[in-house]
Amino acid sequence: SSGINAEYGEIESFGQENVETGTIDDRVSSFEELEKSGDDPLRPPPQDWIQEQMKKSIEFRGLSYGETSEWDLCGSRTYYFHNISTVYTGVPKTGCSNWIEALLRADGDLKKQMDPKKVRKVHGGISGRHRLSPSGRMLRTYSNEDLDKAFSFLVVRNPWTRMVSGFRDKVSSEETQGGAFRGAGMAIVKKMRGIEDEKELEKLYPTFAEFARWLVIRQTKGKVDAHFAPQWKTICAPKVKYDMIVPLEFTANLVKEIWSRTGVEDLP
Repeated sequence: SSGINAEYGEIESFGQENVETGTIDDRVSSFEELEKSGDDPLRPPPQDWIQEQMKKSIEFRGLSYGETSEWDLCGSRTYYFHNISTVYTGVPKTGCSNWIEALLRADGDLKKQMDPKKVRKVHGGISGRHRLSPSGRMLRTYSNEDLDKAFSFLVVRNPWTRMVSGFRDKVSSEETQGGAFRGAGMAIVKKMRGIEDEKELEKLYPTFAEFARWLVIRQTKGKVDAHFAPQWKTICAPKVKYDMIVPLEFTANLVKEIWSRTGVEDLP
């Protein structure tokens, strides 16, 4: 798995400072002391620690983090919601559809919550005018200085669970969610099993192991869809420094702070 992790582009050492060492008894004793202290073992890590991990991740690639504010170079997966002065970068498979929908409501574009089954429609024209696309309206209207004054955040996810989510949602045979990228699923089977017959391929779905090996091959060639690509390829760093980086696993713990920093009290 370490080979796949390295090829996939995520840094294995990311956050290793938080991993305990020692015997099982040492770990149990440490956890018992934590419980006695009254501290919540599921408490989100502090932002300064998360920012430090982001800095290490960027510097690992020979780049610097937090030294520039070039929002105009972020691209179409970063949005500016001017009414609530908030910049958000939507990383695929981190709940970005739901965040964009909520931000559209907060900014006044939507008057009520969308049907969860139709939430993917937010990626169309309704959110298009908020994108920081090179030729888009936002960059013609607002400067880097305006954007730098806004509250900025993004959500990141454990690379493993994100990879599993991408497989289940896009190329698996699951009836409830799989097959959204049916063409990609067939291409994986064709590549990994050497099957050429199109009619036979239409009946087949890749296994997770085949999907993982295919990702390694595609990543090596630099050809992989954003839903499967490493998160650092979507994150607008090192061009900018985000005010808040939210681990998906702690979204429920941090959502109140996010809305507080946008100035939003109640969503429609």
